[in-house]
Amino acid sequence: EEAQNIQNYSYDNMKNDPLLLKDMDKLVERLLIAKENNEHITIFWDFDCDWVSWIAVILKWLRYLWFENIDYIVPDRKIWYSIQTEYVEKYLVNNNKPDLIITVDCWIKSITDIKYIVNVIWIDVIITDHHLIGIDNVSKKMILPTDAIAIVNHKRNDCLYPNKDMSWSFVALKVIEALSQSINLIDWPDWDP
Repeated sequence: EEAQNIQNYSYDNMKNDPLLLKDMDKLVERLLIAKENNEHITIFWDFDCDWVSWIAVILKWLRYLWFENIDYIVPDRKIWYSIQTEYVEKYLVNNNKPDLIITVDCWIKSITDIKYIVNVIWIDVIITDHHLIGIDNVSKKMILPTDAIAIVNHKRNDCLYPNKDMSWSFVALKVIEALSQSINLIDWPDWDP
């Protein structure tokens, strides 16, 4: 039955309001503040295939929406699958420290590291991810990096988005939709390939 559902999947299953994703409103609000203040944004990503094309789309979309001070880090697989705060501190602080980090497909379980980045290095963090979230064995509550500005992950048990089985590419599409809706942009731009 699960295989049949995947085989018969349709875009109609993704047409729900992006603001049903928990914290999407916070993500949009923080990005619009960053845009207004021309803050430096750095995007970090994971290594699997769902980020490859969508990171280009996200970057192009943000630049289309006049985010001018944005860059990205192509991570070293050994370092970036999980954060190493020493590397973050050395790299970011010494190389044009951003005001905001957006994670792509990673860092959902990096609680201590995010606490350090936010409270010691003083960089805001937004997490976009689709990986499973840790659950405390005793309380049965989600274990999330509470110091992040927003944690957009449709697998959160407090997320109202009905579809829980999507890749990070889906999260990227929903970020684009939410940002576009927030500025009343309804048409896709005519981009050169």
